[in-house]
Amino acid sequence: EQDLVDCEFVVSPLATVEELETTHSPEYIRRFLEGDQTEREQRNVGFPWSLEGVNRALSSVGGTMAAACSVCRELERRQVHTSTLEVAPWAAHIAGGTHHAFYDYGEGFSVFSDIAVAANVVLNRYPHLVKRILIIDLDVHQGNGNAVL
Repeated sequence: EQDLVDCEFVVSPLATVEELETTHSPEYIRRFLEGDQTEREQRNVGFPWSLEGVNRALSSVGGTMAAACSVCRELERRQVHTSTLEVAPWAAHIAGGTHHAFYDYGEGFSVFSDIAVAANVVLNRYPHLVKRILIIDLDVHQGNGNAVL
């Protein structure tokens, strides 16, 4: 009989402007949230602006951040209650992976870089746990936005 993985599904929170600003231009963030983008900018991202698109972008980043932060909270908990037999903490976000966004523009269906924002938020919130983060991106475009961010 196969062991089942014990996990909990959580609705993705929406990223805040403050969290996005750890990685992206405040002006770019404002313009996107207000729908103040040119037709060319929208084409570059890959879809037209809409309120649903704003919520999707904020949820994509928020879910990746929530997953990364949950691992850090579990590591903190384990520092207090140590056990060498525990499985390494893990989390996943099935709607993330928006790795083509740059500091001040989006492209390739990526408005914001959820991975880079999550990394910067974790580095800011958990400096006692996390000093560096390695992002391994196997996409054919090498996660062009993340490579720069």
